[in-house]
Amino acid sequence: MKTKLLTTLFFLSTLIGVQRVSAQHQNALDFDGIDDEVIVGGGSALIANSSAISMSCWVYPTNTAPVFPNYDGFAGIRNNTDADFYLVEFGVNRLEARFRNSAGINFDIVDTAMPVNVWVHYTFTFSGSELTLYRNGTIVNSIPANGTITNSGEDFYIGNMYYNGASFLLTGKIDEVALWSRVLNPNEVDCIYRESVNPSDIALKLYFDCNQGIADSNNTAITTLTDVSGHIDGTMNLFSLTGATSNFVAGINNFSTVADVICPGTTYTYAGQNFTAPGTYLLRFPITSVCDSVVNLELTGIDTTVTESGGVLTANQSGGTYEWVECLNHTVVPGETGQSFYSQVNGTFAAVISVNGCTDTSECHTVIFNGITQQNNFPIQLSKNPFTEKLTIINSTKLINGIRVVDIQGRVIYTLMNLENKTVEINSSEWMSGVYFISCYTDKSVVTMKAIKQ
Repeated sequence: MKTKLLTTLFFLSTLIGVQRVSAQHQNALDFDGIDDEVIVGGGSALIANSSAISMSCWVYPTNTAPVFPNYDGFAGIRNNTDADFYLVEFGVNRLEARFRNSAGINFDIVDTAMPVNVWVHYTFTFSGSELTLYRNGTIVNSIPANGTITNSGEDFYIGNMYYNGASFLLTGKIDEVALWSRVLNPNEVDCIYRESVNPSDIALKLYFDCNQGIADSNNTAITTLTDVSGHIDGTMNLFSLTGATSNFVAGINNFSTVADVICPGTTYTYAGQNFTAPGTYLLRFPITSVCDSVVNLELTGIDTTVTESGGVLTANQSGGTYEWVECLNHTVVPGETGQSFYSQVNGTFAAVISVNGCTDTSECHTVIFNGITQQNNFPIQLSKNPFTEKLTIINSTKLINGIRVVDIQGRVIYTLMNLENKTVEINSSEWMSGVYFISCYTDKSVVTMKAIKQ
């Protein structure tokens, strides 16, 4: 049976009402290279007749030996006739970036140093007169190009690209896919690479941050990839959405992190925003119209979990100061200031834990104490009583989980935890002569024996 101190109950009830509107998962989307794809129906309509276009994405390609038709489509539009704007891995460390205008003329840039098995950021821009490919914020190449895409009926693909009946299905991960109806300048490209896309940019036509679901968990209820810009969501086809592949997984995280502690019942303020609960928050601060600075704010509270084993209560939170209290009367147990608490009486107890100036209280745990058992009718024995320089405790049937020694004045002079031994030897050479009470903890009982040191 577990109860809760009244002050702790009040505190938790206030936390339940907190809505973490800024909290997000730093996820990506994993593609199995077999049948996974995301289709944004009619996506070309968003950039049709635009005098300039830009696209960017983070990708983690894992196909180290792509041979036709086992190429890997990253993202874009492709009909091979009058509407191409895409990124495709088409050879070992080779990426093709193509723009094809409505007149059917294509313009290509090839990156011959595309890395694999690492996160890499690509941005592909068309200014109306020039085509430019960037890798990790740096220009790979620029070439003259012209024309527009007028076709408004082509789909935008993520994780696949079609060519003459072949499907270039991606083996790897994708994150932060974005499409604009304008050209990004080099400073903006570098800003997006180092920070993040600004979802409020009016020229942003598609933005898939892939921060949905729970990484590597069951996400089968999710059927669409959310367009953060609010235009067209993507349809997710044939993803398993469970496990570590073909699912939402841990994504790119190149954001700065601020870690701090929030005290119970207090408000933590960062950059003008107030937080009342522990958690991880993704905070965006606009730098330009196209780029946001992003901070991961990680607020941790005190771990108030207490575990019980063989009548021994142990607070999970380490590195703090501790006070054990009896819950029914809200009274402090004298002398109990350790991370673990060994009770010699029946009762319900909680830990008051303080860390870095913050204090919180655990749930209450009930301990049933079996009382003092004499040596001659219980399997726990002292090898010698009275003892001198060494105290040896033997349990013939069960493992000893913990030892506590109390002197005649009730002071705890020795504790030993997390044991799994049938025999325990204690150096007692520095103990004063006198009467001691030796408490032995097993998985189901506590046995206390009277012992005398000579």
